[in-house]
Amino acid sequence: MKKYLLIALLILSIGCQLPTASQYSNLAETPVQNSLAIVKPTASPPITPTAKPIYCTVTAHILNLRQGPGTNHEIIARLKKAQKVKIINREGNWLKVQINKKQSGYIHKNYCH
Repeated sequence: MKKYLLIALLILSIGCQLPTASQYSNLAETPVQNSLAIVKPTASPPITPTAKPIYCTVTAHILNLRQGPGTNHEIIARLKKAQKVKIINREGNWLKVQINKKQSGYIHKNYCH
């Protein structure tokens, strides 16, 4: 019990001194300097929802899959009518499509709906 009383007295004597009425009045007249820095929020990158993949179905009987967007590019595969392909990108009238996990190329947009 004596230990608790000594600890309580020690705590009271260390840091519990209350200011007097005159000290309160001096505080009201003393200008307070704000030491907090104003932090402007930084723009975070826009959150884009993950879009569902877009597929189209080949409408031509045979459709050339090309290495680049144009008939001057090499044919790398031939697609069959009703084959579904995943659209990756569009470049003008050409669609970059993925036909499986390893192969992608370009087809004309008029032959895939």
